[in-house]
Amino acid sequence: MIQAAPQSVRASFTKAIALFGLKPLLIFFLVLVLALSALAIFPETSNKLEFWLYDLVTGLKAGLIKPSSSLVIVAIDMETLDAAKHRWPWPREEIASVISLLQSYQPKAIVIDIIFQGSQVEEGDKILAKAISDGKNIFLVSMVEEKQTSSGNLINQFSSHERFVSAAKEEGFVWGIIDSDHIIRRFKAFDRRLDLESAAMKVARLESTDPSTLLSGIDSPAINFATSEGGIPTISLSSVLGRSPEIGALLKGKTLLLGTTAEPLHDFHSTPLGIWPGVRILAASLDTLLSRRPGFFFFDNWFYRLLSLGIGLIFGSFFTHKFGWKGNLIFLVIFPIVLILSHASRLFYPLGPFIYTWFTGSSIILFAEYLKNIFNLQEIKIEGAAAIAVQEQLFPPEPLEFNGYSVEGHTRPATMVGGDYFDYFKISERHILTFIGDATGHGIPAALATAVAKAAVLSDLSDGFKPETFFSRVNFLLFSSLNRKVMMTAAVCLIDTVENTFEYWNCGHPYPYQQKENGEVFQLKAQGIFFGTKARYKVGQPFKDFLQPGERLIFYSDGLVESFSESFDLDGYELFREYLKNQLAGSHSNLSKALIDLHPHHTTGKPQPDDFTVLIIKREAKK
Repeated sequence: MIQAAPQSVRASFTKAIALFGLKPLLIFFLVLVLALSALAIFPETSNKLEFWLYDLVTGLKAGLIKPSSSLVIVAIDMETLDAAKHRWPWPREEIASVISLLQSYQPKAIVIDIIFQGSQVEEGDKILAKAISDGKNIFLVSMVEEKQTSSGNLINQFSSHERFVSAAKEEGFVWGIIDSDHIIRRFKAFDRRLDLESAAMKVARLESTDPSTLLSGIDSPAINFATSEGGIPTISLSSVLGRSPEIGALLKGKTLLLGTTAEPLHDFHSTPLGIWPGVRILAASLDTLLSRRPGFFFFDNWFYRLLSLGIGLIFGSFFTHKFGWKGNLIFLVIFPIVLILSHASRLFYPLGPFIYTWFTGSSIILFAEYLKNIFNLQEIKIEGAAAIAVQEQLFPPEPLEFNGYSVEGHTRPATMVGGDYFDYFKISERHILTFIGDATGHGIPAALATAVAKAAVLSDLSDGFKPETFFSRVNFLLFSSLNRKVMMTAAVCLIDTVENTFEYWNCGHPYPYQQKENGEVFQLKAQGIFFGTKARYKVGQPFKDFLQPGERLIFYSDGLVESFSESFDLDGYELFREYLKNQLAGSHSNLSKALIDLHPHHTTGKPQPDDFTVLIIKREAKK
């Protein structure tokens, strides 16, 4: 049998025999068979596979399902924010005027996916509370967060101020359950520990049928993602404020969900269908109840896992015994049928044990392959020790001084290796190109994205910098290499050191700051989308301006801003701007490093929550 195995498997056997001896190895294989069968009982061993199969079919069937016609999302998008008189969050009297305007279209209900914590200006709070109260059909949301601590699970609820809650028709929580792979597939309809009900359930009760009868005692149904005919209609709040004639017919008698979809507001989450804003996930949860199509997960149920294990072992052994290795081809017929029936019934039973025991019971070669993977894992661990040193080579070794300009950068990862990347190059006798990127997540996957980005940047610059080609190639390499598992925001800046002009492209990254010679600090805004989300990339319009002597451009990753919000419970961008202004006024030999080293988060004693990276471009002052 060993002779019939592939060369790589035979090599694994040879290594194992040399290491353990033949008899101990045979005992090991016997124990391994029993261990794999036992492990198939526990959810953690197969959840990744369960989720992958579920997401695959969910993505295929979503386009065939039509959502409820009674829902409309009113989106506070970038167009709305750009047209607004005030920076987000808006004054509460302005929110009140939006609610009153929406009420004028006679909707069935309005669900406000915004939490109004604390008091602000008394008059504004009063106006907002009155607008909510006058509406009679306004639903507010709260957010519930559950964390595992050494003393047990800690549950926190974040609600709007009591004056707004009491003015609303009802308040319900919003709780998308984040699975171990950081994707939302279910929502919490009830929490019996806190005796709370979700906003989706409360709004669904406006219908004649009690939606709780659909759930059969299960508190966390699967979201039924329905995207046929464009999915749940979404209109920009700017269109509503513009009072377009067709708006009235679209909103009258509907349940409206008002929430943010603008990228800078960071209310985005991973779903089986990609990155969705929170309000769209809430709408899909509500649609699941209104359309009477909730699904139920039984992945963690030990009885069904044992049943799945037994069926897989019996079927796999029987067909392999009867037909040899060709018996495993029958699996390719049986399994898709089982998968389709599971989704048709919306009862999602554990299929991982079925798959494991079918194949582990049918061929000893699989165990040899498993042993080979163990050796590979050992090699990966050894190579992982060098990952930090390797990643350090991705960054420029020293600052760039050229034609009266200086460029410097510094990064501090939150873990051993990080997902932030910065670089700068002299690409001609007059031009400097800088790049800063922030990959989603932490650790090895994010670090891999930085390596891919470095390779993409270098490969493109070998042909000279052409924006369309450059952005498309970077995006394509990230998309094709990482398969949408990791994405990256970025900001790219091209400086003409002769004309003293710069062009800045934004790819979903936090807006940089420009420091004038008089010390004034302000943001530079440009729009663009993340790298790695789609195969084709559309380049946004760059921001263009001059850089006067003594002025700086400061690029950074969002970890520095979010750490302010975490520490001070205030607007992170405003705090960061003030921090920048103070530090820029000082004298630091390495300003980018100083901005990270002196960050106030380091005084909190808490672990660094995200990677910190700063990239600074300065035009030297005239002597």
